[in-house]
Amino acid sequence: GVGKKQHNVSLPEEKFILQDASAGTYISNFSQNPEALEILKYSIYSAAVMLKDKPRVFIIGVGGANDVWAAKINNATYIKGIEINKQIIEIHKGYLYNFSRDIVNDPRIELVYDEGRSALIRDNSRYDVIQMAGVDTWSALTSGAYVLAENYLYTVEAIQNMYDKLSDGGIISITRMGRDMETLRLLANIYTALKDRDKGDFEKSVFCLHSEEWTRTVLVKKGAFSKLELNQLEQFAQKGQLEILYHPQKKVNNIIEDFVRSSNKESFIREFHRDMSPTPDDRPYFFKFSKWSQLFSTKKNIDEPTFISQGNPFFIFGQLLLSTILAISFILLPILFFKRKGISRAYLKPFLIYFAGLGLGFIFIEIALMQKLVLFLGHPLYSITVTLFSMLIFAGIGSLLSDRWFRELTVCSWFVPVGLAD
Repeated sequence: GVGKKQHNVSLPEEKFILQDASAGTYISNFSQNPEALEILKYSIYSAAVMLKDKPRVFIIGVGGANDVWAAKINNATYIKGIEINKQIIEIHKGYLYNFSRDIVNDPRIELVYDEGRSALIRDNSRYDVIQMAGVDTWSALTSGAYVLAENYLYTVEAIQNMYDKLSDGGIISITRMGRDMETLRLLANIYTALKDRDKGDFEKSVFCLHSEEWTRTVLVKKGAFSKLELNQLEQFAQKGQLEILYHPQKKVNNIIEDFVRSSNKESFIREFHRDMSPTPDDRPYFFKFSKWSQLFSTKKNIDEPTFISQGNPFFIFGQLLLSTILAISFILLPILFFKRKGISRAYLKPFLIYFAGLGLGFIFIEIALMQKLVLFLGHPLYSITVTLFSMLIFAGIGSLLSDRWFRELTVCSWFVPVGLAD
């Protein structure tokens, strides 16, 4: 995102911080090499803040703090940086303090350990720029923990949260790395989120940039971009050697522009060869671009890396099939072929149905609660811990009490299913 050397200024000393074995960020020593900040001046990190005079900036995902530095050199009056990994903030304030001392000690800058969406929802302030660049991790996918593969930062409701926290004329800046598909999905989410908010100015209020490192930045303004702002963005792109993917007043001829200018975006989304449908909080899988309706044809994309597409239906179906075969082999077949003498199997069928239903019920409730509680508790780990602990503890208490209360079928026995149905 910082592009090539600008004005003959080289990058300062850098360190690479690796998180979750699959997500990383660079931290640069700008404190001891302030002249190198010139590089950030025409990078994607400055695309939104350079349009504003002394802006208030909210940054989701501090990482190596390039966003923070960019806001600082563009004369932001207040910068709030949210970082979900506590160790990242500790690195800035401790281990690599010499790299970051000029932002750590700046009274205008606040670095906060929190989950970005949750922190934004609780914040009562208004901001001129809300920015996030490449905030995600693929550790859940590589581990097979698909329940954690959702991302609530890019959903329709997340865009609405950001938009509502903007001051008049404020700008949302979102940078992704997934090329066309992620850009199209992001624009589909933005369009859906702002249907009732942007007064039909969608085509006039977005601007898209592409850097040589294959990062894509989408700018969304609360209102239409002015001619002056568009001229500033053109000059910015030229000086930063960035490609313009969408310009409200100029033709660039690509798939991104085709979607933004489409007169029937719902039809465009429906007929597109991959899944670019909007992702709400109830289905927050922003990085899944394969359609279940094309289950077997998705086999050709099964080797796609996770940074291109996640949750391939053919692969997931294969896992389900394998799990089913293993369950039958190690649970049902031993019961059928290795029957002990003198043991009745009269209640085998209701026994299996009951415990299968119990297991499915736990899984459905756990998945929903783990996902939703992330927004309330502010961190995925807290959500997992609270959900599993609470369900196991209270399920155990319920099991203990049910032996006393429901030993015989009475009117009270119906209170539980009726209560659950409500």
